[in-house]
Amino acid sequence: MVDLKGEKVEGKNRQPYETWIHTCIYRVRPDVGGVARTHSFTTSAFSIAGEPVKPVHDFGAILLGETPVFKNPHLIDNERIGTELAQFIGRGTGALLRGNGTAILGKDLVEAVIRAVYLEESAMLLLKAKQVGRPIYFTPEEIFERGSAQMASAHMQRAMAALLLGSRSLSRSEWRLSMDQGEKRVDGFRFLPPGLKAWVQTFIPEGEFKGFIPWTPLKRPLNRTTLSLVTSAGISLRADPPFDMEREKREPLWGDRSYRKIPRTTTEKDIHIHHLHINTTYILKDLNVILPLGRLA
Repeated sequence: MVDLKGEKVEGKNRQPYETWIHTCIYRVRPDVGGVARTHSFTTSAFSIAGEPVKPVHDFGAILLGETPVFKNPHLIDNERIGTELAQFIGRGTGALLRGNGTAILGKDLVEAVIRAVYLEESAMLLLKAKQVGRPIYFTPEEIFERGSAQMASAHMQRAMAALLLGSRSLSRSEWRLSMDQGEKRVDGFRFLPPGLKAWVQTFIPEGEFKGFIPWTPLKRPLNRTTLSLVTSAGISLRADPPFDMEREKREPLWGDRSYRKIPRTTTEKDIHIHHLHINTTYILKDLNVILPLGRLA
């Protein structure tokens, strides 16, 4: 841990080389509570070309303007260059660092991370548009309207939830179950960077939950009760049309809201699973882990 002077105040390790990116920005921008430092591929290409990323889509509008190129290519490992970067960004939301990734600002870590992710998406779209023809950039009025609407929407929290749950960038082979005293359970933190994991865990109360959990006793035995089970695991019968995962890949704020009916007699052999964020191999082995039809037989 360091203070705003860049001096270590806690911990055993030395300060990161680019501590000055954060400290120099925080000094002059009290409204900033998080800085996302990335090395995303497409934005790096724009920085090498000396080209700013200008909004052409809602993804880019969330930056509230174009993201310019900070042309000093040196590592920001001292106060002088850190101050230069902070002055260059001014009241903006970040900068492309020439040949060295990005530094993106937000009012907190959530906003900074989502902006950084969407900046890369926007850069990818802009690059493709340049290959097709002449891009039509958002006007300042459109940037303000679309960017402000995005910042105020519930999509921000959904996008962060997707990141915390593993994001679509993780391959299915990366998802696997951890073992805890012989019992299988999903470790939701397994693939989070240590710093982000620690931050998320600060919102989770320690110890066993002591609050009230509402419970409605059944009025008749279970075998005489009609039940309806709902799952969001993306299950469909093989004869049914699949859920649209391809559109969700292209539009991470969108989700297929359609539904499929699963008969009580369904088994693992009868289903397909369409889901980007969970390990589906265990469902194919035992449908009851996600929809306990067999347990109610």
